[in-house]
Amino acid sequence: MVKNKALMACNMLLIIGSIAAPATSQTVVSTAKATPPSLPPKKKEAVIPVFVRSASKSMSAAIRVSVNGAEVNFGLGEPVEADGRILVPMRGVFEALGASVKYDVDTQTIHAVRGVTTIALRPGDESAQVNGETRPLESPAQIVNGSAVVPLRFVSEALGAKVKWNPETLEVTVSTEALEAMKLPAAPRKNAVVGMLTGIYPEAKMVTVRLAGGNNVRVPLTYDVSATRRTIGTALPTIATTASAPVFSADAVKIGEQVQVEMNDEGEGLLVLVNTDLRRGEVKSVEPLPTTGGARVTLTDGSVITMIPNPLVRYQNRPVPLDTIKPAEQVVIRLNEKGEGAALAVLTPGATNMIPPLPGAVPDPVVSVPTPTPSVTPATTPKPARGSAPKKAPANTTPLKPVVPAPEPIPDRPPA
Repeated sequence: MVKNKALMACNMLLIIGSIAAPATSQTVVSTAKATPPSLPPKKKEAVIPVFVRSASKSMSAAIRVSVNGAEVNFGLGEPVEADGRILVPMRGVFEALGASVKYDVDTQTIHAVRGVTTIALRPGDESAQVNGETRPLESPAQIVNGSAVVPLRFVSEALGAKVKWNPETLEVTVSTEALEAMKLPAAPRKNAVVGMLTGIYPEAKMVTVRLAGGNNVRVPLTYDVSATRRTIGTALPTIATTASAPVFSADAVKIGEQVQVEMNDEGEGLLVLVNTDLRRGEVKSVEPLPTTGGARVTLTDGSVITMIPNPLVRYQNRPVPLDTIKPAEQVVIRLNEKGEGAALAVLTPGATNMIPPLPGAVPDPVVSVPTPTPSVTPATTPKPARGSAPKKAPANTTPLKPVVPAPEPIPDRPPA
């Protein structure tokens, strides 16, 4: 009995030893392979960290993206819809826009460069760096099927491209009109830029304005610039101003309107003023319209104003015919409620009233001719002789003619 128990104890020790020995040996070997003392640490592989959000296969597979009319082929990547937002592969869209995309292994940061624009973001972060400025993201950048995807709006804000999403056709369209407009010359460094609005680019936070003379320039705007629409009204000099609104909101400003952009010292627009019933600029041409009896006035900034028949036209604050207005003259035109030119004034040095009133609003000045007082020269009556009766002077039967001064001539017009 004692011999049997001793035999069983020996067998148990042999079994435990056979299990424990390999485990101990395996642990030692694994540790030796992980950190060999003679080899340098292994370099990180250039693999973007993957933390994939679940996306609807049917939804993402149907989304198409086109850049300037050409559909983008993303390869293994694809646009997805997550939490009501459209996420597009960053590399495919940015490279289609001419940007280069690289991944920094050490910092796990994605870098994109296009011209002077640099972008840096890390998957999982809620913001990105654009030219060193922090831009919040609607949702963090993510990795889907091995591709980094970013919110659709970020593509617009980062590179100044115009992006639209059509939920009915599940199509994303990206255009680079703003990028082309950015090639225009910058507006001159002045306190204000006045001209006709030719382009509105919220994606690039800028507008384009055609100045007097015809030059089209780009005007960068500050981040929170507003637009104020104001109307002179019929009672001068009262100015009725409507409420201001963000410049890129609906109907805040319209292409073709004449604007005045107040500038800061850095050459950025602080405020956009829209005079709804005024047009200022240099005359390019005045074309009669026989069918209506009016005329079409074209300014060098591209503004075209249709004048009513017999508008109120002034030169040096005196009425003149419309056909005396010549090219290259600086004018200000008042518009009526229909947007037609009802009054025009030529801007001249020393003029006191630069804004003409609407016809009927203020009586037009009339050059009055004063009524002269008849000039009577008293007749010399000789003294009667002493002792004789005085003689009566004969009655003057010839009527006296009043002296009427000639009316003032119309001021000389400057040569064409």
